[in-house]
Amino acid sequence: MFRAKRQEKRKVPERQTDRQRVEVTLISQILLGVLINGVDRQDETAIRTHLLLKQATDEAVSDLVDGHRNRLLRRSEYAHREIMEPFTRAGSSVAVLGLVAFYFLQELVRQEYLCVGRDSALKRALDLLLPALEPAANVPELDGEAQRRLPEFIEKMHRQGYFRKLHLGEVLARPAL
Repeated sequence: MFRAKRQEKRKVPERQTDRQRVEVTLISQILLGVLINGVDRQDETAIRTHLLLKQATDEAVSDLVDGHRNRLLRRSEYAHREIMEPFTRAGSSVAVLGLVAFYFLQELVRQEYLCVGRDSALKRALDLLLPALEPAANVPELDGEAQRRLPEFIEKMHRQGYFRKLHLGEVLARPAL
């Protein structure tokens, strides 16, 4: 009797929705906001980090035609402004914003919402940026404020329609680091 060969299932890359693409660009833009507001822009590491975050943004939309890409980038910029507004008011600490961004990324990874590729521009940018946040994380007042403000940050994302599957209950239930 003739047996048909079993065809192996090939992994087809999932097509990202516009919302998912905006979420990825938002991550880069948030980190870029921390970088721009918190370091000497002439510093060589800052310049490299800036370029890598721009590249990470471009990677998320590089396969789209110009009009579509530009629309998504405008959506991302609008959402970024709305989300960041309370965190960038006069008197706000860039160190706290940086720590909020760090804890936000940590939750995205912990809840398996985001996987940062080993060779991605985002990973290389994080490798440069995160060590700069370490001194702030060692100041209990700054770290505590960042952890208290994390739910507010995530709620702002949710109100804009982004990161909706990121469970705020898990963030509120996690012990302070």
